[in-house]
Amino acid sequence: MNHETASNHTLQRQLSFIFQYVKKYRVLLLVFPFLIAVDVLFDIGIASMQGFFIDTVFEGTVSELFYFTKWAAFLLVTAILVLIVHKFLIRLLLGLVYRDLSGDLFTAVNEMPYEQASKFHSGDLMTRMKDDTKHGADLVDASIEFVTVAIIILSSFVYLLYIDVVLALFALVGAPVLLAVGRLFDRRISRLSAQIQPCESEVRGMTQQLLQGMPLVKTYALADMLIAKIANKRKELNKLQRKLDMARGLSGSVSENLFYLLHICALLFIGLAAVKGSLTPGTIVTFSLLFELVIWPVVGLSSQWNRLYEGSGAFQRIYELLTFKKASPRQTENHVLPDEHRTSNKDKLRPGVGSENNVITCENVFYQPPEAGTAVIAGLNLTLKQGETVVVVGPSGAGKSTLADLCSGLIQPTAGTITINGERAAELAEGNEQRLMYLTQFPYLFADTVKENIRLASCDAFDEWIRKAAEQAQIANYIAKLPEQYDTEIGERGGRFSGGQQQRLGLARMFVREAEVIILDEPTSALDGDTAQRVLGAMEAWLADKTAIIITHQLTLAQKLADRIIVMTAGAIVDEGTHDQLTGREGLYRKMCELEKSRHEVDAQRVMKGRYEVEEQT
Repeated sequence: MNHETASNHTLQRQLSFIFQYVKKYRVLLLVFPFLIAVDVLFDIGIASMQGFFIDTVFEGTVSELFYFTKWAAFLLVTAILVLIVHKFLIRLLLGLVYRDLSGDLFTAVNEMPYEQASKFHSGDLMTRMKDDTKHGADLVDASIEFVTVAIIILSSFVYLLYIDVVLALFALVGAPVLLAVGRLFDRRISRLSAQIQPCESEVRGMTQQLLQGMPLVKTYALADMLIAKIANKRKELNKLQRKLDMARGLSGSVSENLFYLLHICALLFIGLAAVKGSLTPGTIVTFSLLFELVIWPVVGLSSQWNRLYEGSGAFQRIYELLTFKKASPRQTENHVLPDEHRTSNKDKLRPGVGSENNVITCENVFYQPPEAGTAVIAGLNLTLKQGETVVVVGPSGAGKSTLADLCSGLIQPTAGTITINGERAAELAEGNEQRLMYLTQFPYLFADTVKENIRLASCDAFDEWIRKAAEQAQIANYIAKLPEQYDTEIGERGGRFSGGQQQRLGLARMFVREAEVIILDEPTSALDGDTAQRVLGAMEAWLADKTAIIITHQLTLAQKLADRIIVMTAGAIVDEGTHDQLTGREGLYRKMCELEKSRHEVDAQRVMKGRYEVEEQT
């Protein structure tokens, strides 16, 4: 299949797809044939009336002239009003299609699996949602105009045949030549348009990163380097836009000059026919205007064709998202790792924890990122009972956060299954109805008030619940000092709050949600020791009737909250048990405890040494 055939196939597929949006507004579609007919009759009628007017001037009476002028004025005013309605309804239809496309695109991106959505740059998605959807509406506009122009050409040609067959055949030869010349530029315009869209997305994304990373940019004096990168990419974009403008301009210029050449030739033939006496003065004017309606609209036809190809190149980017199909799970060889040191969790659960019902079940789970050569999670098996809190510890890179992402349903396993109360984690995440709460290490804060950011976790939460959640998260005292307290705007990405304050706002969301299954990734990593202990005290009571997985490097958290501790390394569970069981035998967990104890002793010695030096100086 050559490039042109492929482009035509793509355009046909896209037009068929966009028609699904248009046909929802059948009332408008029923009116358009009438409006197009009026548009065609208006153009042909103008030519016919001018010819009739000339003949009436030369051969008719004054009363006939006034009678003709009166009816011509009435018909023209009526036609103009109908044409205004035509243009209004086209704009209305385009607006409705644009609205529906934008809404469906937003829904498609929202329903896309997190792992695949995260591959797109936010600037690229913004360009697709804002700019590329307009090209979808442009396809509708260009299609309507294309049909209108084609009917005008055909109707004018039939009228020409009625007047003079020979001259009509000349127009029949000239029109395809003009159309073929315009088509020479189609592929180039389509290709350049397709190249410009991702380039614009890159420029927007780079600019967005420059603004969002302003503290880093200023700290490391990166402004010149980043601005230079943006300037280079902008230069590349300008070059592509210049080429596209030149292709458009050249296409229009060549087509226009060829039209004038054909028109001059037609006037020559018309003049010869007039000399022979076969045409009246009015017929000469009518024929000249009709010839223009056959030939000149071909330029418009070529222009609309170019718009179709240009819109197709840009619309392809949102067409890919709108027709996106979730990727099938990638199968990996099912190697099951040994279950050494695996202990039962039935004996050490806190009071009230059941031992019959599995809430979270991970069966032989593998996860390998698409670009990675090895699995991050390999052959993992894990179950959590109703009301059980499992704390996952291990060195950096062990796969702990990946396990949290998998259990939350954000990403799907390459092989194996993860279920929550018998339902696939990914399906639960899409419509969890308050049953699941996942708090990441770095909670995302929206440019809204403190209150609304906390309320995001439970949209029907009362103000009293929000205040209580803030108290549990140890952020209430700080909020009370803000100018407008809970109604204070926190800035983009929570820029007015410190890292610890942002994390506590995330914890407040957790407390207000009251979900059945809780997944926490480093929930107190940005908090000082005293604040962390108070938060853990609130969490201990709050988790009493919930099933939870907590990822942490802080072993004190594991000791305080865990019914069971899971030790991970290299994507696998290497040990598990209670704190006493794990410290009572050789293993990674005991080494981690010894290292943490040594670190605390060193820190304590430094504090004591600092106090002694201060006392000596005083």
